[in-house]
Amino acid sequence: MEQVLPDVACRQWTFSLPKALRVFFRYDGTLFKELSQIVVRELTRYIRQATGHLDLEPGFVTVDQTFGTLVDDFHPHLHVAALDGGFTPDGTFVRCSRVRKKDVAAIEQVLRHAVLRRLVRLGKISEDFRDLMLSWDHSGFSLYASKPIPAGRRDRLETLLNDAARHPFNPKRITYNPKTGKVIYKANRIHGRRKTDTVEAHAVDFIAMLAQHIPHRRRHQFRFYGAANAKVRKRLGLTGKPSSHAPPKVTAARGRRSWARLIWRLTGVDPLVCPKCKGPRVIFAVIFDATSLARIATHLGLPAQPPAQSPARAPPPLPVVDRDAGIPVTPPTDDDLLVDPDTDRWDAIDEPQESDQREDGDATCQPHKNQDEQRKQPSLLDVMNRWPGMIRRADELSKEEEQQSEHPQAGI
Repeated sequence: MEQVLPDVACRQWTFSLPKALRVFFRYDGTLFKELSQIVVRELTRYIRQATGHLDLEPGFVTVDQTFGTLVDDFHPHLHVAALDGGFTPDGTFVRCSRVRKKDVAAIEQVLRHAVLRRLVRLGKISEDFRDLMLSWDHSGFSLYASKPIPAGRRDRLETLLNDAARHPFNPKRITYNPKTGKVIYKANRIHGRRKTDTVEAHAVDFIAMLAQHIPHRRRHQFRFYGAANAKVRKRLGLTGKPSSHAPPKVTAARGRRSWARLIWRLTGVDPLVCPKCKGPRVIFAVIFDATSLARIATHLGLPAQPPAQSPARAPPPLPVVDRDAGIPVTPPTDDDLLVDPDTDRWDAIDEPQESDQREDGDATCQPHKNQDEQRKQPSLLDVMNRWPGMIRRADELSKEEEQQSEHPQAGI
């Protein structure tokens, strides 16, 4: 953060889209880049006009988000951490004047027309649909400008960036109800429109809710513009303070993907620095021989053999949930599926009743003598247990019908 955003006043901007356009961002990840470019362009134009310096270089860090309060909503919007002003070519920071509500409303209207115009050019929407959305009194677009963060309050800026880059959901808020077979997610606040903070769905449906927030492949979620870009900072002479999370000089000099730097990123310990004298370590040799490694480990009092692995076990059987009743049932075993096709029948299908033949050729079925003896509707587990036998029985009937069709006079 110290190397990206200078220690000057900052402000957060949030831009949201109407529901009619969100589906395009679900399946096309390139639209987030188009959206961020439009927002940065219009905010840059506003800051330059507000300060009176047309050569001013503001700084922006944009973060894509697709979620809101509840995980089942796909809510694409853009978080922008912007400098509350910009830098002149000589490196002087010029603070922007107070952002008024009418300024935010004017920028929102400009962004509304710019986004719709870009979607028409990309072929996402038609010109008629664009004109229809422009005629709406409530467009669905929303632009929010937070209060500025003064210089020196890096803790507040860090909180802002962490909130913008947070995970779509908190695993600690997920619970599972084995009686109903449903997953329950409880948010940290109540949804403003739906007046609830809980989402309840079956496991497969809940996974589908989370999958819609997976970022698109090979698409950036964080983008740096203006004074937040490395090339622009170098041109303006904004080197910034060294980060407190930067690797030591010995490890940093070996490259970003060196083995020592990877170990430092995982453990926070630099293997090329002596823990006692804090001096640099020198690599004398790299040993791959198993016998030599065992002798060195034995001399140091370390185990020479890797720990024994426990034998693999089969995963526990997953419960089968009856969606109609909402009750988990035990899945059928192999013995339950071994049924006789001659005796196996679905209880819901009654045997055909003998019919009374009239002289005119019509047939009428005899009614049931006792209504209490009618068979009940089977459960889902009964259907699952009897399904293999039903399939075999259906195959036999189809073969008999084919034989009769090939020899129609055989049955006469």
